Amino acid sequence: MPDFYRGLDYLFILSDMEGGPVPVQEALAMGTPVIAPDVGYAWDYPVLRYDGTFDGLARVLAALTPPADAWARESRRLHAFLARVHRGMAR
Repeated sequence: MPDFYRGLDYLFILSDMEGGPVPVQEALAMGTPVIAPDVGYAWDYPVLRYDGTFDGLARVLAALTPPADAWARESRRLHAFLARVHRGMAR
């Protein structure tokens, strides 16, 4: 299980009725951030909280994702850098 959790960017807890959930502890023990609603003891741990709704989850995901225009700017900057490096290697 450690490799499984370490291979995740985030663990999403989608259930809204549990006594645990144990995967919260497992993921955090492996250094994997958890996104969870107020279910079981999930909020007793340092998780990214959402209110259990799709819109609430969407707000958390939007906060974790850079805006498209920022991504496009960074992508153009990276491509220009790589082109300069490639031209320098060709000489």
